[in-house]
Amino acid sequence: MIFKLRTCRKGTTMTTEPTLVTLTGQLEEIWGHLDTLLDPLTPADWQRKHGKDWIFADLPYHLSYFDRDIAAEPIRFGPDLPAEQQKIMRTMGELDAWNARKFAERRPGQTVAESLAQMRAGRDAVREAVAGLTDADL
Repeated sequence: MIFKLRTCRKGTTMTTEPTLVTLTGQLEEIWGHLDTLLDPLTPADWQRKHGKDWIFADLPYHLSYFDRDIAAEPIRFGPDLPAEQQKIMRTMGELDAWNARKFAERRPGQTVAESLAQMRAGRDAVREAVAGLTDADL
């Protein structure tokens, strides 16, 4: 994997090589902010609309499979990711269909607490996938 970050300093743009510590720190920060938003939600809040088709209770479930399937597994496999797991979604229709397939896998009647546990398990899968990496792997 090759990543480059653009950093602006006093009007000058320079390209820097990220470190694993920097990237994982940013990811942990994002997850922390998300928890800050989700933790205080009440049962009524979880049932509020989130976009056109979802409610807030759908979000942790979505994040669980996103972290697992789009982040952790590709990181874990690296260039050996099986071809059938390499999905390129070029349109919103393809993305919507993928989400619909993933939501069809959700257990009927799944609770918010179960989805939150799956979301946190997805994060742990990402943490485990990057645990053996070094800056050179980026």
